[in-house]
Amino acid sequence: MKVILKLLVAAVFVLGVSGVAYGDTYTLANTNGGDGYVVGDYPAFQLFGSDTGNGGSNSTTFFTTTVSEAETLSFLWNYSTQDMDSYYDPAGYILNTFTFKLSPDSGKTASGVFTLDLNAGDTFGWYVNSIDNVAGRAELDVTTFTPEPGSLLLLGSGLAGLIGLVRRKRTA
Repeated sequence: MKVILKLLVAAVFVLGVSGVAYGDTYTLANTNGGDGYVVGDYPAFQLFGSDTGNGGSNSTTFFTTTVSEAETLSFLWNYSTQDMDSYYDPAGYILNTFTFKLSPDSGKTASGVFTLDLNAGDTFGWYVNSIDNVAGRAELDVTTFTPEPGSLLLLGSGLAGLIGLVRRKRTA
C-alpha cells in the first residue's frame, strides 16, 4: 500500500508541474524603437504592444523563452486593441522563428484556448505587432494552466491497477 501511495504522490507531482515551464525565464524585447511592455509574469501576464516607434513605423513586442524540456503547454488568451481595428495590431505566439496570429483579421477583441507541444530547445513566446504605432496599444492577456484533476485520477487508477496485477502475479 505504501508503494501505491508513493507512486500516486509522484504522479501528482509530475503531472502537476508538467505542461507549464515555470522554471523557464521569459525575456521582454521590442523592435524598431517600440515601447511595448509586460505586466505580471509567466504563467499569467498581460503583454502590451507598442504605441510609439521609430517614426511611426512597424514594431513588435516579444515575450519569449527557450524551452528547457519537452512539454505540452495549454493557455487561455484574450486579445483587445485600442486601435481602429485588430489589423493594425496583430498578436499571437512565436515558435522558433515563426509567428502564429491569434488575433482576428478584423474587430477589436477575441479570445480562446490553445494547446501546443514544445520540444526542449524551442524558442517560444508571445508577441504583439504594432503596424502603425499610433491610435493606441493592443493587449494580449495570457494564462497558462496544467492538466485537469480528472487526468490525475485516471493516471492514479491505472497505476493502482498495474500494481495490483504485479502483486497478484507474485503471489501466484
